[in-house]
Amino acid sequence: MNPVTGTSMSDLYQRTLDKRSFLEKNGYKYICIRECEFDKEVGSDTDLNKYVKSRTLHYPLEPREAFYGGRTEAFTMYKEATKEESIHYYDVTSLYPFINKAGKIPLGHPMIITANFKSIDEYEGLRGKLMFGLCRTCMEDGVTENCCHDVDSRTLTGTWVSDETKKVVQKGYKIAEIYEVWHFENVSQYDPLIRQGGVFTEYVNTFLKIKQEASGWPDWCKTEEDHQKYIEDYYTKRRHQV
Repeated sequence: MNPVTGTSMSDLYQRTLDKRSFLEKNGYKYICIRECEFDKEVGSDTDLNKYVKSRTLHYPLEPREAFYGGRTEAFTMYKEATKEESIHYYDVTSLYPFINKAGKIPLGHPMIITANFKSIDEYEGLRGKLMFGLCRTCMEDGVTENCCHDVDSRTLTGTWVSDETKKVVQKGYKIAEIYEVWHFENVSQYDPLIRQGGVFTEYVNTFLKIKQEASGWPDWCKTEEDHQKYIEDYYTKRRHQV
C-alpha cells in the first residue's frame, strides 16, 4: 500500500498502463524503462554515465526554507565595563506587529517561473538559486583558517526572499544560477509618510493602541507635561495616536 496515496501498488501500476495506452492511442511514441535497467545502462554506457553525472537534480522550491531564525544566544556571559566603556541595552517592543504593519505583504498567488529568468530587480517574492557565498564548505566544517576551496566547494544553494537577494548582490555576492522564482506581481506595504497601505495596518494599530495604553506610563513620566510629551513622541515615531 502506498503510504501517500493510500492506493495499492497494483492499482498504481494499472494507472501507469492506462496512461501509456492513452498516449499511444493519441499517436505518441512511448518508451518505458525500469530503474534497474536504466542503472545498468548508466554503468555500461560511458557517454550516458558522463551525462548523468553532469546533471544536477533540482527539487521544486519549498517556501518554508526561506524562513530563517534570528540569533538569540549570549556572546558574552559576563562583561564589566572599563572606564572608557559604557554598556547600553536596547529592546524592541512589539517586533512582530511592527513587521506585519510595515513590512511587504504579497497579494494573491505567485507566478512560478522556472526558465527565461529576468534581472533579480524585477522580482518580488522567493527564489531558489545557487549563490556564491564566502565558502559553504568552510562554514559546514567550521574552518577558521584561510580558505583554499575551489568555486564548486564554496557555492551555497538555498531559498531566499527577493529583498535579501538584492542586498547581498549589492554587497558583492554573485548569483551563479537561478533554478526557480515565485514572483508576486502585487505587493502591499505601509507608507509612513502618507500613512496609507499595508494589509494589516488597521488591525495592528487597533491592538497596539490597546496594548500601549494598558502598559501604563513609562517610569520617566511624572508630570502632566511628561505625559503630553510621551504622547507627542509616540505619535511622531509611530504616526498613531494613543
